[in-house]
Amino acid sequence: MRYLQLSAVLACMAICAGCSEKSPFIPESNLVVIQGYLYGNELIRDIRVTSTLRLGSVDTIAPPIKDAQVQLIKNGLCYLLDPLFWKPGYYRYSAGTTQECPVCELKVEPGDTFKIEVVYFGKVAYAQTIVPLPPQGIALSQDTVFVAAGSAPSYSDIKEDGLFADDSVVAVTVSWQDDGNSMYYVALENKELFPQPIGPDYPFAKPGRYNSAPLTGDHFSIGMKNITHFGRYQIKVYRLNQEYAELYLTRNQDSRDLNEPLSNVNNGLGVFTAFNGTSIDFRIEKK
Repeated sequence: MRYLQLSAVLACMAICAGCSEKSPFIPESNLVVIQGYLYGNELIRDIRVTSTLRLGSVDTIAPPIKDAQVQLIKNGLCYLLDPLFWKPGYYRYSAGTTQECPVCELKVEPGDTFKIEVVYFGKVAYAQTIVPLPPQGIALSQDTVFVAAGSAPSYSDIKEDGLFADDSVVAVTVSWQDDGNSMYYVALENKELFPQPIGPDYPFAKPGRYNSAPLTGDHFSIGMKNITHFGRYQIKVYRLNQEYAELYLTRNQDSRDLNEPLSNVNNGLGVFTAFNGTSIDFRIEKK
């Protein structure tokens, strides 16, 4: 059943009311790891919950937790997340506003404070984040780029794991108003329903969504190596929260340092954070 009933929401509120801010310490072997990302004015995306790997384990993927009780709390109201049975360890908010449940709609808006609680191992792992303001004053160096058919770089040159910035072969430069205290990242996505490839090397390649690494400053130049198809592209500039910025900055550690990366999860590990973005479009047209 996709829609929460009002009784379920009230029951969740009762659970939340009983949650203690200071839960007993969870044994290291039973730590919950939370990966939760909220996006301003976007749907709640999947929340991942796993346990930790044992020291010396040869496994590279942490065991998923399939039967935790996961809930988001906003303005004192609890919203239960459903486990995805076809995707073990992932949870999703799938309810919406109905006549029977008018409080079930869950929006992510600037300034909102969200808390996540994961009940497992008889303990409560929890974290909190505030949805930041989106970047202001977003602009492009140009809104249309003309490219000759067949002139795109070979498919093997295209970065699959992130957005390629190359100041020597720039498609467009996106800029915004920087407050001097924030970090950002840039996402690029082709929005055409049936995009036409530029070059012959990848006639069946479908353009993906590429994200840059977190950055500071007030602009980012997108290299032509990311431009594989004609049509409309959307650039979205996201403002990051401090907890994610700290996690990113501590992701690479010296092999002699056994400290865990920074985490904002109490009684567990991981990150629960929020982003907020502003979008702008440009087009790639044939010469």
